[in-house]
Amino acid sequence: MIHKAKYHERKSNLYERPTFRTRNVEEKDMLREVEHFQNRFIVQKQNIGAFLHDINADEHKLVEFAKDHPVALNHVHFEDHTKTRDNMEGFARTYNEIKQEFRKFLVKWK
Repeated sequence: MIHKAKYHERKSNLYERPTFRTRNVEEKDMLREVEHFQNRFIVQKQNIGAFLHDINADEHKLVEFAKDHPVALNHVHFEDHTKTRDNMEGFARTYNEIKQEFRKFLVKWK
């Protein structure tokens, strides 16, 4: 239990705004970029949570159908999940863009 509490404490510290005063314009620019990436990472984490929710809901429906119709399971054409696939492809593109931008950021401020 203690480890879990420490994990959540450290995780919450990541989301707090820095409380120190910046010394120069360059440092302010860096912190602005850090906040930009932090926001994008938070949005992507929320997207992943939504995908997992949708996938689990679809899996639950399939399991229930299989329980209720064990013989028909091999003869039924199931939904293609086009919307989920399109959303996942969009997520992958966005993720790769963020990853490239973040790598450039790391090199810039190294």
